[in-house]
Amino acid sequence: MTANYYIVKSVADGSSTITVSLPEGLLALGKLKGNTLRIKAGNSEITATIRKNQTQREIYISEQGLKRLGLPSGLKLQAIVAPGYLRLGPVIGVFVGRGYLKNIEEGGSHFRLMGLVEGNRRAHTLLYLFSLRDINWPRGRINGTYYNYEENRWVQHPFPFPDVLYDRAGGFSGEAEKNARGLRRRLQGIPGLKNLTASTILISGGCIRPCTNMEMSGNICRKPPYTIGKISRRCCRTIRSSTSRPVPAAMAAG
Repeated sequence: MTANYYIVKSVADGSSTITVSLPEGLLALGKLKGNTLRIKAGNSEITATIRKNQTQREIYISEQGLKRLGLPSGLKLQAIVAPGYLRLGPVIGVFVGRGYLKNIEEGGSHFRLMGLVEGNRRAHTLLYLFSLRDINWPRGRINGTYYNYEENRWVQHPFPFPDVLYDRAGGFSGEAEKNARGLRRRLQGIPGLKNLTASTILISGGCIRPCTNMEMSGNICRKPPYTIGKISRRCCRTIRSSTSRPVPAAMAAG
């Protein structure tokens, strides 16, 4: 199984079926059999007819297929291929309070948040923020807010449920607290979902990673998150587990 980075774009190919066009090198890595491929992103999955293109770093998915996956066009993502399927991502959902999102919409992005966004962009992951009211359970979508580098602004998009939930204490008072507890229980029931909290993670180079056992005291991380000053020269390229194994590869096993 091999991981690499690709630009995922939508294409109006006029086909009545969902298609995916992959670089020849990526096709060769997967040792694929047959003419169809399962494509996964977060909790979304489609089956697409395979085509080959002449690029090195671009994956083209028909418009209806990309919409069903819940991905915007133009993202640069990790692509992990194995016989029978291709996983894009990983998808990271950051659970925050509504006031935090409102502040972002009004232009108040905190420099630490932008460090987190930039670090994950360099790691080729998809990171979005969401609050209680952004979840649509019947559709299996979260109306998340992500930073669109092409447009240089925050944009909302109906994303799939994430591979990794980064819990930033969204919902902490009154009725919101009760609803947030229910949300956490429901999200934790999603098979394969990784759950990180502010007390058990470090932000290193803008990327999220769990604390190691040496850094933990009970359930609290003793070592504080790095400052933006340290981030500038320490931008990690992957999200790492406590064993230093890249989480994207581990999450792609399913």
